[in-house]
Amino acid sequence: MALRFQPTLLPAGFEPAALNDAGLVVGTRDEKRAVVLRRGRLSVLPGKSLGNVGRSRDSALGVSSDGTVAGGSFWLFGEPFQQPGIATLWRNGRRIDAPKVEGFSHGSFSGVNARGEAVGFAGTATMWEDRDASGEAEQTGVMTQHSKAIYFDGKTVHVEGWGGLSAINDAGATVGSLDGQAVFRTSAKAAWTKICRGEAVGVSPRGLVCGNQIAGDSKRIQSQVTIGGKTDTTYFPLWRGFLWQKGKLVELPALPGFDESRALGVRDDGWVVGVSGSEKKSATLWQDGKPVALDTLVSLRGWKLTEAFAVTPHGRILCAAEDAKGHRRHVLLTRTDKQQP
Repeated sequence: MALRFQPTLLPAGFEPAALNDAGLVVGTRDEKRAVVLRRGRLSVLPGKSLGNVGRSRDSALGVSSDGTVAGGSFWLFGEPFQQPGIATLWRNGRRIDAPKVEGFSHGSFSGVNARGEAVGFAGTATMWEDRDASGEAEQTGVMTQHSKAIYFDGKTVHVEGWGGLSAINDAGATVGSLDGQAVFRTSAKAAWTKICRGEAVGVSPRGLVCGNQIAGDSKRIQSQVTIGGKTDTTYFPLWRGFLWQKGKLVELPALPGFDESRALGVRDDGWVVGVSGSEKKSATLWQDGKPVALDTLVSLRGWKLTEAFAVTPHGRILCAAEDAKGHRRHVLLTRTDKQQP
């Protein structure tokens, strides 16, 4: 039987980030509250009160096989400022704020496992302003300038180097980016293995890794600075997704007609999900290294799947979608054919 999926539109205003095979989807509601979606119902994870000042703004970014949630919290002191912040876990209904890294103003966890180990980054931030032709500020905010990769063993936060860590599986295998290199290690005591120039973003239960290597410069301009009549142009990198297993890197091509590929999630049999394209986008599934548009495997009238960013061992896939007017929603795909793994 051909591979097929049943789509479920997720609630409007819910920005999911991760899911597990227990049926939990975690993310952020209305850009303010970390939430868990279970059996179609959203539950808010505990925030932190600051008395008369306000309360935390929370983001849920990862979830383990046992339901532990990873993310970050920011203290609000008036928009758009959200500093300082702290890396946070939610386990068994309890909120756990990790110790801060000395010298860094904020942090966040992106991945967690069933042992309570978590990974992410600690960062510093500066203010930025966009100004119009008259010099008036149009928009003001904060941005992370430098970050260090962090690993949390349940008690202590360990700094691993410049960059950030993305995911950790139940065996402790970890992936991320250090000094511009996609990296992997089998456990907290193991040495880091450099894979390629780029980023490693996902690791399966048995240690398959997916990520993205920098294949050069794209045609998309990131910034232009003119000094003394000379213009310096910086371009966004051109990405190529990859699958890495037992020291072998397999490049994942984009769908025909798309300029780049990005891999965002992987499972043990080598399925990889992600996106083809940088401006025009299509959610993509790679099987045996070959790309398939997820739109061709599902019936979802009025919506186009633009990105797939998580996959579970049993074949559930978390996707973003857009309608003809550019409205954005998220979709959970559940495998329906009989040839289940």
